[in-house]
Amino acid sequence: ELLANQVSVFVAAALAGNPAAAGIANAVGDVVAGLLADPQFVDPIAALFGSVLPDFVGQPGVPAAFAGVAGEAVLAVLTGTPPATALAAALQALLGESAVDDGVGATVTEALGALLSNTGFLATLGTTVTDLMGAIFAVPQVPGVVGQTVTGIVAAALAGNPAGAPLAAALGGAVAGLLGNPAFSGGIAAVSGWVVANALSAPGMAQALAATAGEIAVAILGGSDPSAVLAGAVQGLLSQAAVRNAVGSVVAGAVGQLLANTALVDAVGDTLTVLVSGVLAAPAIQAEAGRQVATLVAGALGGTPAAVDIGAAVGDALVSLLADPALTGGLAALVGTVLTTFVGQPGIPAALSGVAG
Repeated sequence: ELLANQVSVFVAAALAGNPAAAGIANAVGDVVAGLLADPQFVDPIAALFGSVLPDFVGQPGVPAAFAGVAGEAVLAVLTGTPPATALAAALQALLGESAVDDGVGATVTEALGALLSNTGFLATLGTTVTDLMGAIFAVPQVPGVVGQTVTGIVAAALAGNPAGAPLAAALGGAVAGLLGNPAFSGGIAAVSGWVVANALSAPGMAQALAATAGEIAVAILGGSDPSAVLAGAVQGLLSQAAVRNAVGSVVAGAVGQLLANTALVDAVGDTLTVLVSGVLAAPAIQAEAGRQVATLVAGALGGTPAAVDIGAAVGDALVSLLADPALTGGLAALVGTVLTTFVGQPGIPAALSGVAG
């Protein structure tokens, strides 16, 4: 419970000033507390810590390296070197021993490989991710905060465009509404946990991640730049067939599950209807659409005075059409219905998931 509280405090501090900070911090703390009370998570971690030291000491060359450095440290102290100085020098000498570096790498690989091969541990991780996502989505302020963030990003991207502000507001509102819909957020949370558990348990993935972690440890102990090491490690992982196959399989499975979730698809369709309706009803967007069409038509007709007049007439006609709630409402409803109907056709989710993977 103490650790969970500390995590909650850390999250709250990291999100200071965010309206959702307190809710997210509490949600994360609660999930961490539940995780630490789950034997399927705690027992493998405890076993890992219990095996690390024996495994490390048992690596080739490690006992001899420690014995040699210890002897030098004792000799240094006996000849007048301050103990703290002798200890610092001993640690530095150990880090320079290739046997020690290699021993750390081998121990990290063995420990992580064993942990990621524990099916109960991976299942618990997946469930925890689902619980965490669900708890965060359930914080009342989260949909609004995410929606405001989307609004800000879109507005910045469309700065100077007369339609930018209303389009940004419409998109932000749509995202907030979608995240506030349990059918959507619950579906995303469930699939997120499934992705984590299935990605880590895919054939060859545990071995690839464990080996890469060991290589990272050796490289960093050898003095390499951590950011460069991590970038190279990611590239190395993505070049492995087992990792690529796992990613493709998990992406296909996730897309298939999302598209097969009719409640989630209906929520997206409803949100799309509201979004299109709001966008088409915004006067600034109507005016910008009319201007763009007028310019396009005038250019297509050669840019003559008559062409400009025709373009202006067509643009005005479009603005008048978009100002008709019956038309825009019908178009918006059609867009939402087309999406849900198409995705609901037999075989479509499987086909799309196959393409995604």
